[in-house]
Amino acid sequence: MLGRQISLRNDGLSFTAWVDDTADGDWVLLLHGFPDGPETWEHQVSALVASGYKTLVLTSRGYEGGSCPENNDYQLISLADDVPAWLDALDIQKVHFIGHDWGASIGYAVAARHPERLISLSCLAVPHPARLAEAIASQPAQLWRSRYIIGFQFKGLAEWRIRRNNFAWIERLWKRWSPNWQIPVNRLVAVKKRFQQPGVLEATLCYYRQGTDTKTDIGKASRALSQQAVTVPTLGLCGAEDACISADVFVGSMQASDFPEGLSVHCIPNAGHFLHLEQPQVVNDHLLKWLASDKRNVA
Repeated sequence: MLGRQISLRNDGLSFTAWVDDTADGDWVLLLHGFPDGPETWEHQVSALVASGYKTLVLTSRGYEGGSCPENNDYQLISLADDVPAWLDALDIQKVHFIGHDWGASIGYAVAARHPERLISLSCLAVPHPARLAEAIASQPAQLWRSRYIIGFQFKGLAEWRIRRNNFAWIERLWKRWSPNWQIPVNRLVAVKKRFQQPGVLEATLCYYRQGTDTKTDIGKASRALSQQAVTVPTLGLCGAEDACISADVFVGSMQASDFPEGLSVHCIPNAGHFLHLEQPQVVNDHLLKWLASDKRNVA
């Protein structure tokens, strides 16, 4: 259970969210990645609430019909600006932010653009975007692992490929990214059901297509945002067996100079890209230790 379901609004869009405010501690906002949904956080919410934190789980822009904008805007700046709007709607001043995959990418952008709204940042599976881009450009093995991004640029063809045979491509992707994980059937059913909703697949692919935009003003501004230093204390967690972004690339891309307010990085054994689902107890232990720590000095 993720908590009490509510709806939040920003820029004319409606976002499904879940709140558990039964505890008295700090707020923790959790944001999922691709191809996934908010239910991915079930193990983390229970542990956080049991440890005294209030939780807010969001459905990211475009992952449901009500949050697909007519202007098709999925630029990083817009994704980052959704976060303070959600917090304002609930009169929340500051949160610990936990993001996985694209949720992590959005977290880096929020930390750069709205640092005053974050107590801390925890990023799972995706390192600092600027350093990741450098790794993709300079390391052939990581370029090969990231080849799906190139495939996503072919509008129409990518959608057809992903949809055919009941979204078999998504199942193959999960298995490739987390090669030693027996994926629960209910997880794949939930993900495929989400991507069957009208407009959702097209919306989520726009993240990748607009992420390569170097021509429009908002595209250039989003790209510049992704290059900025992160001025809140940051925890980075990766899976040792991640075949989307390798552990070596993740660790090498998390450089202290990009995180002047503090950085802690850990690699989770026996886990791939979906480390929080594969090794929930280990990930939860790291998260809870981090949230309770003096974040400048955590090893």
